[in-house]
Amino acid sequence: MTPSTAGVSLGEGEPYAIAIDPGDQLAYIVLEAGALDIMTINADGTLSVSSQVTMTSPVAVAIYP
Repeated sequence: MTPSTAGVSLGEGEPYAIAIDPGDQLAYIVLEAGALDIMTINADGTLSVSSQVTMTSPVAVAIYP
């Protein structure tokens, strides 16, 4: 993955935790300022913003198959 892909910015602060879905298609990134960024992992390993969810004090992310 290339988190510094041009045009991709993490909107709510620095990454705090990250999880990749079992199909290697999505990256879930918990941000220290209180958000969860969901990024699409492109075929070339770059990231594209999919969506963002605002949360209260997130500390981790886990994926349950």
